[in-house]
Amino acid sequence: MAELGLTPSTAVRALWEQAAHRGKGMETIAPLLLGQVSPMRLLVCTDVWVAFLDASKQPYNSQAGVFISQAQAVGAELLYPATALKDVFTALAESDDTNGETAAWRAVDRMRAIGTAVGVDEADLMLACQYRGLTTELSDSIAFAAAERAKADYMVTFDEQLLRRSTVAALAPQDLCAVLNARAAGTRA
Repeated sequence: MAELGLTPSTAVRALWEQAAHRGKGMETIAPLLLGQVSPMRLLVCTDVWVAFLDASKQPYNSQAGVFISQAQAVGAELLYPATALKDVFTALAESDDTNGETAAWRAVDRMRAIGTAVGVDEADLMLACQYRGLTTELSDSIAFAAAERAKADYMVTFDEQLLRRSTVAALAPQDLCAVLNARAAGTRA
């Protein structure tokens, strides 16, 4: 908990908030607390969040939506680099000329409601700079560092370059759905 900057009381408060947020109470979280199931940790890249939050991004919007729904259904933790909020806001504010900023703020609120930011500190930035040979984009290098910091099981992106060069296992949303389905089937068995 200390690595995440949480005190025991903050962790318990967050647990109760999640139980209330999920609407089903503690029975949905109990297996996690009892160590019966470990949640998948999925670092969701900016491109997937933008596709999910911007209905004009077809067919990626529907693929991202199916992935997010399935991830939530199996209790996966949806993570994102904290810096992705700015990128999502900018992308959505520019995509809608009339209500761009309002839509962008709504998108940021939605992203924060269903995902968890992975902080970025100097150590992460140093690691990101070491990855400059893997990608030309600083935001991609920060995503690699965030995936490692969060000990993500998978990085989720549509970006072919990131899929090939990720420092952790990486899949496109539609491919990760198969993994989520298999995991759900395994927990029911």
